[in-house]
Amino acid sequence: MGPERSLARGRLAGYPARVRGRRLLWALAGLVVVAVVVATLAAPAVVRAKAIASARARGVELQVGRVRLGWFRAELGEVRATLEGARELTIEARSVVARVGFSGVGDVEARGVAVSADGDPATIRRSLEAWRARHPSPAATTSGGGGRTYTVHELTARWRVLGVEPASAAVREIVVSGGRIIVRGGDATLKLPVAEVRAAGVDTEIARADGRLGAFSAATVALQLEPSIAGTVGAAATIPLAWSDEPAEAPPSEKPAAPSFAAAPASADPWSLLARVRGPMERLLARFESGVEIKIAEITISAKQAALGPWSARAVLGADAVAFELDPGEKAGRKPLVLRALVPRDRGKWTAELKMGPATLAELGVAEGTLGLADVATASVEARGSIELDPQEKTFAADGALTLKGASINDARIADGPVQGIDVGARGVLASKGDLRTWTLTGGSIELGKVRLDLEGGFESIDLKDGKRGPRLWASWSVPTVACGDALSSMPKGLLPKLEGMEMQGTFGARGRVGFDARLPDKTEVDLFLDQKCRITKVPPALSVDRFKEPFELRVYDPKGNPKTARFGPGTPEWVSSEKLSPYVVDALMVCEDGAFFAHNGFSAGAIRNAIIANIKAGKFALGASTITMQLTKNVFLDRRKQLSRKLQEAVLTAWLEQAMSKSELLELYVNVIEYGPNLYGIGPASWHWFGRPASDLDPAEATFLISLLPSPVKRHFMWDKGAPSEGYLQYVRALLKEERARGKLDEDEYQAAIASPLKFHKPGDPAPPPHAIQPVKGPIDKSGADDAAFDPGGLSPPAE
Repeated sequence: MGPERSLARGRLAGYPARVRGRRLLWALAGLVVVAVVVATLAAPAVVRAKAIASARARGVELQVGRVRLGWFRAELGEVRATLEGARELTIEARSVVARVGFSGVGDVEARGVAVSADGDPATIRRSLEAWRARHPSPAATTSGGGGRTYTVHELTARWRVLGVEPASAAVREIVVSGGRIIVRGGDATLKLPVAEVRAAGVDTEIARADGRLGAFSAATVALQLEPSIAGTVGAAATIPLAWSDEPAEAPPSEKPAAPSFAAAPASADPWSLLARVRGPMERLLARFESGVEIKIAEITISAKQAALGPWSARAVLGADAVAFELDPGEKAGRKPLVLRALVPRDRGKWTAELKMGPATLAELGVAEGTLGLADVATASVEARGSIELDPQEKTFAADGALTLKGASINDARIADGPVQGIDVGARGVLASKGDLRTWTLTGGSIELGKVRLDLEGGFESIDLKDGKRGPRLWASWSVPTVACGDALSSMPKGLLPKLEGMEMQGTFGARGRVGFDARLPDKTEVDLFLDQKCRITKVPPALSVDRFKEPFELRVYDPKGNPKTARFGPGTPEWVSSEKLSPYVVDALMVCEDGAFFAHNGFSAGAIRNAIIANIKAGKFALGASTITMQLTKNVFLDRRKQLSRKLQEAVLTAWLEQAMSKSELLELYVNVIEYGPNLYGIGPASWHWFGRPASDLDPAEATFLISLLPSPVKRHFMWDKGAPSEGYLQYVRALLKEERARGKLDEDEYQAAIASPLKFHKPGDPAPPPHAIQPVKGPIDKSGADDAAFDPGGLSPPAE
C-alpha cells in the first residue's frame, strides 16, 4: 500500500460516523433526483404511445395532445379519436382522466366530449357495421368492466348531412357502472321537414348487456311545427319508414343515394304500410324492458298561429300492449282532458279515447292568441271521441262530438274585429273499410246557435286513365227550417257588424245534394233548394236605400287597389237614368252577368248549381255564382276583402236590396256604380271613354263589349291603348251577340249589323262618331219573366291576352 492511500485511509477514519452518513444520503438523493427527472421526461411519451397502441389494436385511431401524470392518476388532454374505416364519425375530448393503482387502470372520467357524425344514415350505418365486423367487442359483463366506472361530463353530439344539421344533443353526465348506463340532464333537437322537436332534462337508464331501457323521463318536450329550416332540410334526402336491422348493401358500381328526410312513398295498400311501420316499432319497443314507464313532465306543441300546453305525457310498455296517456294535470280538483291510447304489440285493435272538459280553453293549455282565439280563460269546451283501428279487419272508425261556448276569435280573415260569444257544436262518425280509399260520414251536424247544418256523404279515390287517381263523392245536406230572427240572433257578436239593429221575420231553410265521379264529370249531379221567406222589418240608418235617390258617396279603388271616395247618384253630371240607357246594355247584362235577374229574388239556384259543377270539375274555385244584386251589394255596402263576415253580410243585404228596391232601380244603380276600367266608374263615363258617345247611343256590339269587361275591367283596359280589341276578343264578343240573338234580344238585322261592327275605340282628339238611331229605355225597365233560367255559356270565356 502506497503512502498516499494510507494517508487517505487515515483521514477517512478520522471523520466522525455522523459526517460519513450525511454524505451517503446526499449521494443517494442525487441518484433519486436524476431518476425522477428521467422518469418525468420519459413517462408521458410512454403513456401516449401505450394509449395509441392500445386504441389501434381496437380499430381506433387516437391522437393525444398532452399527457399529465399525477398521484395515482393519468390525464390525457386534447384527445381525438376516429374509427378505422369509418371516418364519418369523430370523437373529441378536452380531457380524459384515469385512476391508476397497483392493480391497473381504475375509474375513467372524461370532460368536454364532442361526437360528430357527417354523412347520410345509410353510409354511417354501413361503416359502423363493417368496423364492428373487423373489431368485435369482447363479451359484455354484468360487472360493468370489473367494477370500473366510466363517467362523461359535458357531452355534445351533432349530425350533419349535406350541409344541414338535422340532429344535435347535449348531455350533462353519462355514467357507465354496474352493468347500467345512466344518462342525466340530456338535451336534444331533431329537425324534420315539417317540424322541430326539442327535449330537455332527459334522464334514462339502459342495461348495458342487452341494451334495454329500464327508465326514461324528460322535463320538457317541445314540438314546433313548420320551422324556417323545413324547406332546406326537406330538400335533402329519404329515410324509409321501413328500415331493417340488417345493413343495407349499396351496388358496388353505384354511389349511395343522397339521404332525404321525407317518408318513403306509401304502398298501394295502406295496411301494408302500417305493417311496415309496425316492424321498426316492435324493434324499438324491444329496446325497453317490459313494464318500463316513460314520462314527460311537460310537453308543448306550437305552430305559427297555435300553441298548446304544457301537458304531461306518460307511456307504459307492457308485455302485450303499449298504453299512452296525455294529461294537462288537475285543475280545481279535476282533469280537464284525458287522452288515452292502447297499441297492441302483436295483433289486435289500436284504440284511442278522448275525454275533454267541460273546461276552459286555458285549463287545456290553449294560450291566448292561439289561432286567433281570445278570452281563453272563460271560453268553455267539452268533447268526447274515440278511434278504433283494426289492421286485421282493415277497418277504421272515429266517433266524436264537440261543443264550444263563449269563445272569441280575432282573425282578419273572419272579421275586422273580435268575434265574441261563439257557441258552436259538431258531431259525426267517420269510417272506412278495406284500402282506406273509401270514407263515409254519417250523423254529421254543425250547430251555430239555433242554426243547424246536417250532413252525410262519402268520398272514394278511384283509378283514372294513365295511372292517375281522382275523386268520386256524394253528399246530402240540409238546413232545417229556422226563424229568420233566430238565425240572425245566433250569429256571434262582431261577425255581422253592419247588420246590428236589423230585425227580421219569416223562415229560412235549404237542402241539397251533390254527386260527382271523376270518370264521368259531365254526369255531375247537383240539386239545390232554397226556402227563403225572410222579410226584413227594420234596418239601421246606414242601410236605408233612400240615400240612393239623391247624390251619395261610395268607396271606390284606384288601379293599385287603394280606396278613395267618389260621388254618384241622381243629379250628378255622369248619372245615367233608366230612361236614358240604351236597351242593349240591359240585354248584354242578361247574357253576360245574370240571365235570371228578373226571375230570382237575389239568389240564383241555377247559377249556384252551375258554379258547384264547374268548380268540382276544375278541382278549384273557377266560377262564382254572384247575381247582379249580389255584385251591387258589394259595391254599395261592403268592400272587396275576402272575409267570412263580408260573405254572410252580403247574403242578408242582397235580400234587403231585393226587398227594398224594384228590379229597374237595382239595374239603374248597378250600371252607374260598377267599374269599367282604371278610375272609370259608371256606364256614362265608360261610354264616353271607350266609344265617344253617350250611354243612350250604344249599339249592340258596343254595349256587349262594355259589359264583357266587368269581370276584369282594369286588366282588359290594355285594349283601349291598342285602339281596338284583338281578333280573339272580337270573336268572343260576337259569340255573346249570337247568344243574344238566340234568346230573342236581337232581331236578325240587329245581329248582322252588330257582328259586322269594327268596334273602334275613341281617343281624345278623335272626331265624334256618328250617332246611332237607338231608342233608349222608356220608363222603368221591366222584363220580368223574360229570362227564367241562368244562361250557361258552356265554357265560353274571353281568350287569354
